[in-house]
Amino acid sequence: MSQTYVIKVSASVREEVSASDKRKKRLVLTEICDAQEQREILKERLQDHGWAEKEGSQGKVWTRTDGDVTQTLDLDDMSVEAEVTLERVLERERTITVVGDRDRTDPDAHRSKEKQELEERIAIKEEEKQQVEEALQEEIAETLDATESERTQGLNEIVREVYAESLKRKAQRLGSVTEVREGRDGQDYELVIKITE
Repeated sequence: MSQTYVIKVSASVREEVSASDKRKKRLVLTEICDAQEQREILKERLQDHGWAEKEGSQGKVWTRTDGDVTQTLDLDDMSVEAEVTLERVLERERTITVVGDRDRTDPDAHRSKEKQELEERIAIKEEEKQQVEEALQEEIAETLDATESERTQGLNEIVREVYAESLKRKAQRLGSVTEVREGRDGQDYELVIKITE
């Protein structure tokens, strides 16, 4: 008389797919006052706008993260890098129940065979990972494109503030400042400094 047996076979697969891309531009500062003083002004303005000094960089590298976009400003070469890194986890899990006859087959060998077949069926294939990576690259490009204007506007505002402060300091060195007037009309900025020698 044969005996039947029931075997449960489980398998799970988990793989992480990540992608990143970056855009780089240069920040150009016209020297109005001493270059070192102007860099100190720039550091102050970066901090005012939510940038943080990268630990261990001795004030040479500053970063800011908005959503998925991390910007990095290197004061040595005045380059600004905007980077986005995204990850997706591909996961599958499946359990099957196998019924067999103990007299005809070895349960352990049967379990091993079923598990191998199950793992092959739920395996994440290279083309699937590649499709996910391509989708991530598209999403990253869209994010960088969508935030380009805002990032540029933020940097332009910082540069404008650096120029304004540099001009004020230079005017103080040229003579006695009698009047400082600043104004904005939309995107236009006007700074009037009156000095007497």
